[in-house]
Amino acid sequence: MYNWNEINNESMVEQVGDVAIAIEHKSKKSTDNPTSNERISDVTRHDKRVDTVKVKGGNDILIDSYFALLFVLDTFMRLVVAGEGLPFSVHEVSGQKRMKKASKLADFFCSVGQVAKAYSSAFAYAPHIQLLFDAYRKHPISSCTCVNPWVLLAGKLEGEHFNDFVMLLQRDAKLQGTAKKLNDWCRRVNKNMRRIARYVDALFDCYARVVTVRVDLHLSGSLVDAEDVSSVMHEVEAAMANDMAAYLCGNDRELVGNALARVGIEEVMAARDHLFANMRGKPSLFEHLIGHVWRIECSRVGGYHLHVAFFFDGSKVRQHEWLAQQICEYWDEVVTDGFGYAHNCNRNRYPDYVLGPTDYDDHDKRGRLLKCLKYLAKEDQLVYAKPTVKCKLFGTGRLRQPTGLGRRRRKE
Repeated sequence: MYNWNEINNESMVEQVGDVAIAIEHKSKKSTDNPTSNERISDVTRHDKRVDTVKVKGGNDILIDSYFALLFVLDTFMRLVVAGEGLPFSVHEVSGQKRMKKASKLADFFCSVGQVAKAYSSAFAYAPHIQLLFDAYRKHPISSCTCVNPWVLLAGKLEGEHFNDFVMLLQRDAKLQGTAKKLNDWCRRVNKNMRRIARYVDALFDCYARVVTVRVDLHLSGSLVDAEDVSSVMHEVEAAMANDMAAYLCGNDRELVGNALARVGIEEVMAARDHLFANMRGKPSLFEHLIGHVWRIECSRVGGYHLHVAFFFDGSKVRQHEWLAQQICEYWDEVVTDGFGYAHNCNRNRYPDYVLGPTDYDDHDKRGRLLKCLKYLAKEDQLVYAKPTVKCKLFGTGRLRQPTGLGRRRRKE
């Protein structure tokens, strides 16, 4: 993002044709970066989730996309909806137009010029992001370079076009009740996060130790053969270009949508239901299961897949890595009849590892485990997969009562 305050406080003059245009700055103080450390991790995680191409027998490939730009646009639109002032103030001095940075929104001038690149018709967006997409393609800002706000376009400075665009967004946000819609959207996400918290706390209230097993479950149709990688990447590039062109032209009938998804939502839903229905009849794996949390996600190319965190009675289960591997093999060989593959997350000893056994009184690990699990609810904070049928993308199991009385524990 262009940091306007890195320019000297003295007025700068840009010669555009025969017109000299000056831009002033109120302060040398650096602007706040709208992307925090927590957000950076969210950007990386979302980008990998949506834009990873899984290659059969090879390394995953990350599509070069602008998906991470959504997090910057999220901050921009939250400021707009909150009623932040106009980005620039414009006035004339001795026949020359001068501009000053008037609000934090000026810091997003360059980013807004990339809006079309961040769009994909395969996904549904949070209401404030959708408002931005709806307005952008109809406004002159979509024709601006958004590099220097003092460049002239159609008789106005690009900074003035940006001011007009912000006013349009603020007007439409009020007319459409975007602030309420955004609150409702965030409330739904927060509701899912609270649901996970209550669910996990209830497990620890019943069991002195809980063993967490996390697996990522896929259908093999999502894999790309190594020899087809080049052609698939060309398809992706062409589809993204066509999607952006159709979006800018307003030709919604030509939008790509889920055309690249190799595995449909119906297939994953059927496999999920098969797995959950079979759990009671597979005591060698699920006899000591006490709960689970699941999430259906979608990548641009691979399509839909399933993430599940299983919780087991820690007094009965010890070998969590082995158990996770057995569940992966059961998914592949039985549930999908050889047409699936899975990833055993319990074998990934990444920093801040929280899988496996957690004791009731280990509040530090319980907190870190809960934070990890809440990401299953946060996945649709800005965008979620747009399935072709109405379905649930997130859920938890029902709590099973412990078979024994166990020891009483005092809540702390």
